[in-house]
Amino acid sequence: CLRCLAFLTRSVTFCKLLSITALGCELPSPTPGHMRLVRRTEHRVKYVCDPLHVFPDSGETVRELICTAKHTWHRPLPACIEKRATEGSGLVSHYEQKRRYGDSDNMSDKQADTVYDILIPSLIIAGLFVVNGIVFAVIMRYRNKRKQRLDLESKELAEL
Repeated sequence: CLRCLAFLTRSVTFCKLLSITALGCELPSPTPGHMRLVRRTEHRVKYVCDPLHVFPDSGETVRELICTAKHTWHRPLPACIEKRATEGSGLVSHYEQKRRYGDSDNMSDKQADTVYDILIPSLIIAGLFVVNGIVFAVIMRYRNKRKQRLDLESKELAEL
């Protein structure tokens, strides 16, 4: 943009041209699919994917972009894709996929939660108790043998 300012000096009109630079970065137009802009400042924007959608390169539902000094965004803004499409890519766990979208397997969500949240940790704790019991029994056995050996040696020394 150019702007002309007029100054009157000694009845002569001077015109000074100023260039005005843009502040910030332009928003992508049109906004990529399955997302919405939730916050915008001069140097940052925040986008959120629609429910059950994620960014294909990160598997996240939220992306914040930062405007660089060159008035470009520091990373791309791809369209959000269905979370189901990321299965097997390593971005979203298979267990989360089953819980969120439902699966026709024989386990319901409550059964899966019980298995993952209660049963498996309980089995791990029980296994640790068993291992500790075995270690304790081995230690006590060696202590008793050592004590018997010391008692036997002290009897032999007493006889001499």
